[in-house]
Amino acid sequence: MGRLDGQTVVVLGGSAGMGLETARLARASGAEVVITGRNEDRLKQAAAEVDAARTAAFDATDPAALTHFFTDCAASVEFGRDLRTMLTAAS
Repeated sequence: MGRLDGQTVVVLGGSAGMGLETARLARASGAEVVITGRNEDRLKQAAAEVDAARTAAFDATDPAALTHFFTDCAASVEFGRDLRTMLTAAS
């Protein structure tokens, strides 16, 4: 049983570097992982590596896109799961 069992972790910039490693660690600790990034191809590859529950390709520096993502994400997270948000926004 991991420290993050039953929780959902959102990693902005999760398709490479520090963000991808954060997603790996969260998943290894039992969390469902949602990763975002700007490059859809790299995001798909990263999602397969960490077995991400969901991905979203958008520019996190765009306030409207960020608001849309979190509104949509909050609506789609399983009821009963604890949503933990980790902002790495690595560039």
